[in-house]
Amino acid sequence: MVTLHKKGLPAWVEVAADDTRAAIKFYTELFGWTSQSIGGLSGKMNPYQPTQWLTYIETDRIEQTIEDVKAHGGQIYMPRQKCQEVFLQSQVTLRGLLLALSRVQV
Repeated sequence: MVTLHKKGLPAWVEVAADDTRAAIKFYTELFGWTSQSIGGLSGKMNPYQPTQWLTYIETDRIEQTIEDVKAHGGQIYMPRQKCQEVFLQSQVTLRGLLLALSRVQV
């Protein structure tokens, strides 16, 4: 769990897996993590979603950061949405690596 929120730092990580039980077993045996320490572990939202980790990067100005991503050749993958006190914006970088932006409302 991330307790320090600062622009440019990872704010949250999550993993989407076909078999969440197998993923929990893998990470607990490999790293000694508990199922609670894995972060956002979930099943896939659709069958085309890849099995992968997703890192959320903290920003203090999400709208400006979205424009900066576009200006640097990045592509928007998912529109901005609000989830509790966090605004999320997923995007695809130039090389197809998925990452997300977050702005925590404190």
